[in-house]
Amino acid sequence: MFFAGCVSGYLGGELETVLRRWGHGLRVAISTLVSEELHKPTEWDTMPMLDAIETRFADNLSRVENLVSVYERSRGEGSGRRAVHATDVLRSAVVLLHATLEDLVRSIIAWRWPTEAGPEVLDRIPLTGSDTDQPRKFLLGVLASHRGRTVQELISSSVEEYLSRSNYNRPEHVMAALATVGVEVDQLTSDLDDLRQMMDRRHWIVHRADANPRTGSGQHRAQSISPERIRVWAQNVHVLGQEAVAQLRDN
Repeated sequence: MFFAGCVSGYLGGELETVLRRWGHGLRVAISTLVSEELHKPTEWDTMPMLDAIETRFADNLSRVENLVSVYERSRGEGSGRRAVHATDVLRSAVVLLHATLEDLVRSIIAWRWPTEAGPEVLDRIPLTGSDTDQPRKFLLGVLASHRGRTVQELISSSVEEYLSRSNYNRPEHVMAALATVGVEVDQLTSDLDDLRQMMDRRHWIVHRADANPRTGSGQHRAQSISPERIRVWAQNVHVLGQEAVAQLRDN
């Protein structure tokens, strides 16, 4: 019995070791498969860069339209102002529309600045790894942590970090950014007043939950919003992006 118990214990230990190793191997295999899937080239990755930017822009605009359509399908029949919670999907559409414009601007800059921007543009950007959002002079020793990287890699990383903190909350910000990549902004026909209205509304939604400043009888706690207005704003953003991309194709 003692011998049998020892054998049983030994085999049990061996079996436990085998199972533990098998489990580890399975986890590694799953992790590898997930990593490969996450890093698999997408449709955008295999396109020429400007085509990918334009496709992404169009896809994001279609997401905005989808949110507006979701609201229209869900609001039912009848007239009158809808409840605040029912129109929140439209507020989401405004936020996504602004994000669509910002994403377009950042994508164009990320494409053009690393290889084409001159000193007047690059001087605005802090060196990658800096602890500040503002560019500043640095001593040669700062580059020690970047040994082995090319100048192009440092510029690209610096631009990427800069763009991760950038925002474009005014029409002037958008136009100034597009001008740095060669877009003739005075040739763009989009309505800047409409663009400003969209940006101001997005700001109010994000920072004030779209609170209605008016109080009293008949007033809702959030401002009114309509699918028609969002479609006007979306068309304006579409024109801006389309014209900017067209100019870049001709450059």
